[in-house]
Amino acid sequence: MAGSWCSWTTRPHRPGDSAAPGHPRQRRADHDPAPLTRTAGHPATLERIGRRADGWAGVALPVPQLAYVIGQIRQIAEANGRDPEALRTVVRVNPVVTPEAAPSDAVPHRGTVEQVSDYLLAAHAAGADEVLVDLQQTARNAEELTDLAHRFHDQLSMG
Repeated sequence: MAGSWCSWTTRPHRPGDSAAPGHPRQRRADHDPAPLTRTAGHPATLERIGRRADGWAGVALPVPQLAYVIGQIRQIAEANGRDPEALRTVVRVNPVVTPEAAPSDAVPHRGTVEQVSDYLLAAHAAGADEVLVDLQQTARNAEELTDLAHRFHDQLSMG
């Protein structure tokens, strides 16, 4: 992105002010800013990602749709003179892990460790650089959370 921006004013907001003071100063934060990934689904936002952002923070979509969105963002980046491979794609998955296999149309939102892991590997093959697997909604306690994390690690390590 064109850099991270820090905004502040010369005067703090005071009680009774209807809005923050209207004369902000901006300065670019030139110190190794954190990468800016954006969430998006709307074409205009995908366009902004391709033109300016460091990547896309996506959600668990069906793999063909995921590949399509990643491809669109990379095409937009290239059309704007950017290296499409430099864009990062992070896919967030919040699975409900089940002991029994779930119907295929429920995966990755619901399924066994093996089913969700297969989705994660397919998402990577479709262009996802990283996945964020949030198991806190499915684990009932810290022990179960740790156990699930180990099971996913073992399954994904087999690739």
